[in-house]
Amino acid sequence: DIKKMLAYSSVAQIGYVFLGIGLLTQEALTSGILHIFNHALMKSMLFLAAGAIIYCTGIRKISDLRGIGRKMPLVMIAFTIGALAMVGIPITNGFISKWYLAIGALEAGRPLYVAVILLSSLLNGVYYLPIVVNAFFGKREKPLAEPKKLPLQMAVPLVILSFGVILTGIYPKLVLGLVENAAIFLLNI
Repeated sequence: DIKKMLAYSSVAQIGYVFLGIGLLTQEALTSGILHIFNHALMKSMLFLAAGAIIYCTGIRKISDLRGIGRKMPLVMIAFTIGALAMVGIPITNGFISKWYLAIGALEAGRPLYVAVILLSSLLNGVYYLPIVVNAFFGKREKPLAEPKKLPLQMAVPLVILSFGVILTGIYPKLVLGLVENAAIFLLNI
């Protein structure tokens, strides 16, 4: 089930937040707080995309998503951007979170944590990227029924969140100042 997979992946993502908090350095705490914001953007977009697929087609099973990208390109492009952000691909906000977390781990003298972050990103790729590849390039045994039209109320948030994931990946300073101030405040309590 696509929604269950997204829910389970949140557990690993929350692990990044706690790793940042647990390292107790300004850089690491900043990355943990930043990942809360970034994860909210990424995961909201992924759940909205999954909801749009379910609403328009009734499909919930990941293996049934083969070829859905050709029928619902906007939804699957948004899902792809979210998946790439979850993996931590550059120009996405997920990359920025993981970059700052890696710097925080090194600053705290924990280089092994950088390897854990990289391994976790690889695992994210293992379960997100096949969905994306199959959605655009997968062949179905039976043709996919024509999906319902995607309502504007679903399309607009997907576009806005996609833009936000990339914008905060390219210009992290848009939120970084606020997040750094929050980390400094928390460390000085």
